[in-house]
Amino acid sequence: MLPFGQDAEITITASNKTFTGVIDKISDVGTYSSSGSTFSSFVKFTNDGTIKLGMSATAKVILEKAENVMAVPVEAIQTANNSKYVVVVNSDGTTENVIVQTGISNDAYTEIKSGLVEGEIVAYTVTTSNSSNGRGGFGVMMQNGGMQGSQSNRRQW
Repeated sequence: MLPFGQDAEITITASNKTFTGVIDKISDVGTYSSSGSTFSSFVKFTNDGTIKLGMSATAKVILEKAENVMAVPVEAIQTANNSKYVVVVNSDGTTENVIVQTGISNDAYTEIKSGLVEGEIVAYTVTTSNSSNGRGGFGVMMQNGGMQGSQSNRRQW
């Protein structure tokens, strides 16, 4: 379970406005379904007067946060011999596997703590669910971007 005081972002569907709040309460009793138990959580935040009863909202609980980090698409991370690596494209067009130390990850990007330098080009393959063929991709190392790992739930307020 998430601890009280955990940060959350609430986005109101009708206005696409985002509010910041904190987990204020978590139900002691869960609701069971075939996919598992869920526990109601309550997020405390300040209504600026635009939120009305019955409006739909999405709440994102921020589990981890990293700012000003280097990140690559999750598809670029490979694993071999208990090490993580990416394929770097050299200036002469050759490639080499470079071992990296990773940090947090979300659905799209993985933080790179060491092993790469900003501006290096990383090759990777993206597979899509409607095709057995992958499409190649190249990414330039990004820095100074933020990323978050989160869980989202749709709730009515």
